[in-house]
Amino acid sequence: MTNGNVIHRIVGVVGERFILQGDNKPGIDPWKPAAGDILGKLWLHIPDAGEWMEKLQEPLWLAVFIAIICFVLLL
Repeated sequence: MTNGNVIHRIVGVVGERFILQGDNKPGIDPWKPAAGDILGKLWLHIPDAGEWMEKLQEPLWLAVFIAIICFVLLL
């Protein structure tokens, strides 16, 4: 059990307990909270957003993204 709030993804359910995993962790968390322990909920889901964010770290993709934003703003 943790002493504070934790922001981790729910990756599975076992019985009435949730399996959590942090985005930068290779394994699942040892703590398996029940429904009453969960404070938040999913309010936005963008499929493959992480992959797109990784691509924006490359200069070519960042330039393409900025060009598209500029084009849309000029319209």
